[in-house]
Amino acid sequence: MRATKWGIDGFVEPVTQEVAPFGIGVTIVEPGGVRTEFRCGGAQVAELVPAYDGDPAHAFLKMLYPANGLAPGDPARMAARIIESVDVGPAPLRRVLGS
Repeated sequence: MRATKWGIDGFVEPVTQEVAPFGIGVTIVEPGGVRTEFRCGGAQVAELVPAYDGDPAHAFLKMLYPANGLAPGDPARMAARIIESVDVGPAPLRRVLGS
């Protein structure tokens, strides 16, 4: 997961510099956990490999159990903040939302 996030940053940062002369701004949105069906109910997990028990590869499963509570982030508020940021100039490179 971290490699994927780094890959997005590594792609977007140079693109930001390339499109700036055309008046185009780019913002990377970095949301925290958000209360959606993806987390509790919509996620489908493949058969687990016992060799990874207790490993970070399986640790993420804890967040999928509804008994552990919902994510703190309000999806409507996050969406509003993203929409509001469209009119911010110059565009911030990053926008951290949620916890």
